[in-house]
Amino acid sequence: MEGTDKDLQSQIVNIKSEIEKQKDMVSGLAENADFLLKLSPAQWVEEERRERQKALEAFKKAWIREHKDDTREDHIVFRGEDPIIFSPQGI
Repeated sequence: MEGTDKDLQSQIVNIKSEIEKQKDMVSGLAENADFLLKLSPAQWVEEERRERQKALEAFKKAWIREHKDDTREDHIVFRGEDPIIFSPQGI
């Protein structure tokens, strides 16, 4: 049992280390993205933001439609009269 505990602790340490490496990588990539966005034309950046927003809204609507028809006991509950409308600030 002692060996198993040490093995598990070792695995936990390795996983935590890997998580920190990934967080550092994401942080570096976010900094690079910010830098590139600052170099990009404002019109292009705004156009991309609008396209992403449209894609997100379409995804949300599709997700809600799919889950409204779900009959499992553990599904998210929607009332039939719930609108599928989103504001720019979110749901």
